[in-house]
Amino acid sequence: MHLKESVELLKRRGYRITPQRIVILKVLENNRTHPTAEDIFLMARKSYPAISIASVYNVLEILEKEGIVKSLTGMDGIKHYDPDTSFHAHFFCRNCRKFFDFEGDFSELSEYFERDFFDYKIESVKVIITGLCPECRNAL
Repeated sequence: MHLKESVELLKRRGYRITPQRIVILKVLENNRTHPTAEDIFLMARKSYPAISIASVYNVLEILEKEGIVKSLTGMDGIKHYDPDTSFHAHFFCRNCRKFFDFEGDFSELSEYFERDFFDYKIESVKVIITGLCPECRNAL
């Protein structure tokens, strides 16, 4: 979701549009690095030095609740944030602790859940594959 769409969604849902929310949305817009809250705090602080880490966590909680971002937790137990809320898989490198998007057609997986779990109300599916990314694998 882009900045303008995110701001409009938050307004419609009754949230005030604060400078902290704007700067965090700007940091996340088109961000494909799956940053942690700490990463987002450090990037946001460059353009808004008065921002606090508590504000970052509070805004991220709202953005996740409203479906603007989704969170991913790696093997390290740390939450990472992804502004791409479309259904896609992720690869988590156990060495460098980075997430990477796995592009592809996962429609069969979606169809599997719809077909075999029809009695359940599935709200979220997260596919996280773990291993070594090419850079870490080549460094061995």
